[in-house]
Amino acid sequence: MRTLSSVFFSVFIYMWYLTIALSRPFRLFQLTGVRRKLILVCGSFYCLDALYRVVLQALGISHSKIPLNILIFVSVCWQVYLLKDHFEMLARSRTQKLTFFFQMTVPICFSFLLAIATASFIYPTFSKQNREDKLLIALLAPLI
Repeated sequence: MRTLSSVFFSVFIYMWYLTIALSRPFRLFQLTGVRRKLILVCGSFYCLDALYRVVLQALGISHSKIPLNILIFVSVCWQVYLLKDHFEMLARSRTQKLTFFFQMTVPICFSFLLAIATASFIYPTFSKQNREDKLLIALLAPLI
């Protein structure tokens, strides 16, 4: 049941960057050829993630989060590459191309790394603390 619920809810993680990319202020005709490719990349990586979780559950192996985080990160990088490749004709110089690439990657990578750091460091620290320290962490963690 735990594996099936995590497979179901991981679809939101894989569609996260796609929805962010499609909600940016692009005109509809600018995304004509790339929308299907982005959906295909999201769907294929989601299927790989689901297959990984189900196979490990069937084999009775407890899985780690590292391969799943790598799958998510590679999925986002591939989507950024597709968008960069699609909009490469708009940028004329190398500086503009590099600027566009960083504008597409830095916000999503920063939030991704911050989420991993929160899940890896703050929450385990929270469970080891006494009552007053838990209150302090619970008050300050949403600010991050």
